[in-house]
This record gives sequence, structure tokens and C-alpha cells, in this order.
Amino acid sequence: LLMGLAREYDAAMHWVHSSLDVDGVVDSISVFECCIRILGGLLSAHELSRDEVLLARAISVAEVILAAFDDPDIPLPQSHIRPSTREASTPSWLAGSVQLAEIGSMQLEMLALAGHVRNVRYLHHPLGVYAWLRSHFHEYNGLYPTYVIRDKTRLGEQLTGDMSMGSGADSTYEYFLKTWLLSDKKLEAPREMYVKAIAQARKSLFFHSELTNATIVARYGPGGILDTSMEHLTCFVPGMLALGHLHGTAAPGDLAAAEAIARTCVEMYRRSATKLGPELVEFRGEREYMMRDARALLRPELFESLFVLWRVTENEIYKEYGWELLSSLHENALRSGTSGCGYSGVLHVDDVHSEPDDKQHSFFLAETLKYSFLLFADTRVLPLSEYVFNTEAHPFRILDSNAELEHEWWHEMLAMLPASA
Repeated sequence: LLMGLAREYDAAMHWVHSSLDVDGVVDSISVFECCIRILGGLLSAHELSRDEVLLARAISVAEVILAAFDDPDIPLPQSHIRPSTREASTPSWLAGSVQLAEIGSMQLEMLALAGHVRNVRYLHHPLGVYAWLRSHFHEYNGLYPTYVIRDKTRLGEQLTGDMSMGSGADSTYEYFLKTWLLSDKKLEAPREMYVKAIAQARKSLFFHSELTNATIVARYGPGGILDTSMEHLTCFVPGMLALGHLHGTAAPGDLAAAEAIARTCVEMYRRSATKLGPELVEFRGEREYMMRDARALLRPELFESLFVLWRVTENEIYKEYGWELLSSLHENALRSGTSGCGYSGVLHVDDVHSEPDDKQHSFFLAETLKYSFLLFADTRVLPLSEYVFNTEAHPFRILDSNAELEHEWWHEMLAMLPASA
């Protein structure tokens, strides 16, 4: 739709119209992935195309997701759902816990859907999660543990002591900000949660090394031990901070922190032999950094941040960074064969002859390439004053609060999660 690829879009829509039946899926699937990828994609495509079949399919997916809230006494969802039977479960490796990102990354999609159908029932459980989070973990001053016990007898305990803005937690923090934005800045509680989280993150997770001139987003590992390594996943943080700055909910220094962290992320690419970004880099002592996971999965987080920073600052350096990274992708990740060509991650970014991982993840198309396209597109395409992107880069138009005031669902929604007294 955005790129004008009508033939490809028509083929995809033919499949959606004729074959997409989420209720027929017999395997257990991730609620989180189903929400951000499938529900988010259907809703966004509906908004851009006005195809009512897409909205109908989105409603079916949302009903599956809500079934993950399978216990009225537990306000948190299970992490997996079997759509055909609505059987909810959580993998044994999570030991009775759920990840923060799993419970805190459906609010945006459900708010967008509620706006389309003007029905607040899609928000009762998702906003209930926010209400529950606000009443727990006060000792962390706005941050939350990555693994939260869901079992009734220990509900709300943390499992391991892990806390970060990386894997298992990341999108919850951006959704605080974006849920407020999507509500036309009327749902105040998520904004309060975002502001508090960023203030604490700047105290306990953001670190700057004068020696290496790197500003990183660290994490706390098992047992609450500080780990001064940085995940590629946390390279979304600059974009989040810049978006908060754009919409007037940033503290002094947030934009400067965003730009500093973005430079560190760019350097993670530049310092590898392939100029691709590794999954995990550790900053320790007098050593500049040490790769702890040298795989490159062609992730989108830095491209997202460069796009937002360009739109917010209009500094050409972010387009220059983007072109540099795209050139490296083309040179070291493009693969061709008898069945066609595509892009593949590599197993070691410091080896120009590294074996490919032979995977082109869906996020590469949905996010990495979309944000790259938007970085160089006319700034009137999906302006950040009118659209909010979910964590899979699907854009939602910001709700018009003036138009919704006459509808009961809007007032019910605002009453469900009031601002702090």
C-alpha cells in the first residue's frame, strides 16, 4: 500500500479474503506475536485501504487474543493460545511467569480496534493490565521486572530479578507512550507510566562511558546484577525518546540521550567486519566492547530510531546513517539462488565469509525495510503528528477525541484507567 505495489497487495488480499481463518488454527501460538503482527497488520491495512473484510478478520483475531485471559481472578493473560479451542497456556520454561512485553504490548492494537468498532470490551483486559502494573512493583520506581509470576498463590512476584528495556520487556515501555498518543493524549495514565519509567531508566539503565564515548542501555540480569551489555533490541530506545520529545512529554535531556544512544548503535554496526549489527555487545572496563552474541538478524530497531530522529530533528545525519546501513545490508546480507533472492542474517558479523543463517524474518519486511523506506520518503507520508506505529511498524491513525466524545465507549475507556490523583 505505502509503496504502491498494487499487484502484490491484491495477491495478499485475495489470500486474506479466501483463506485467512484464525479460528481454524489448531497449533498453540504466541499471543504477543499474534497481536503485534497479525492483528496490528490487519488493522493498519484496513485503515489504509478501508477494506471491511480486513476489519472483520481483525475482530476474529482479537477474540482469540482475549481468550488468553482465561482466569477471572488473574488479571494477566497466558502467553499462548490455541485458536481452534481457545485453550490458553504458558510454556514450562517460563516457570509459571509471563514476560512483561507479552502482557504490556496489546493495548495499542486493542485501542485501535475499539476505536473502529466503538466497543470498549476490547479494552477491559488490556487496560486492566496497566492498572495492575501501576499497583505493583513500586520499589522499582517506574520500571518492571521482565518475568512476572502469574500463578494465583504468588501473583505479582518476579521470577529472576531480570529488568531491562530489551528482550522480554521492550515494547511495554514504548506502548505506555504510544497508547497515550493513540488516545489523542486523553488517556493520561499511560503517559504517567512512561514518564516515570524513563526517569528511572536514565538513573539506573542509561550509562555513558567517557573512555569509549558510548552511551548504552544496560540491563539487570538474574539476581538483579547489573550487566553493562547492550542488546540490539534496545536500539529502539532513541526513537521512543525522540517521539516523547516531539509530543511534549520528555524531560530535559531526553532528546540528547536519544541521539547519544543512536550513535552507539551505529557504532555497533561500523565496528564489525561486515558492518552489520550484532545481537549483544558488552561494554566493560577499559575495553571498548566485546561481542557476546555476534549474530546479525537484520533487526529493525536502529532503522526505526533513525526514521523517528530524522522526522523529529530534520538532521541529515540520520539519513546518512540509514544509507550507510542499507549499503551494508545489500553488500553482506543479500543472497541469491535458483529460487530467487532475499536477505539473510549472518552467524558472525566479524567474519566477512560467515555462513548465512538462511532466515529472512517477517520483521525484516514489516519493519526494517518499511522504516528504511519511510526514512527517505516524503515527510508527509504517515506524519508522526497523525500516526502511531505499533511495535511491528504497523501505523495506526491517532483517534479524534472530539469526534469520539459523543460516543459512550470513549467515556467508559477514560474511566477504566484514570490519571493519578
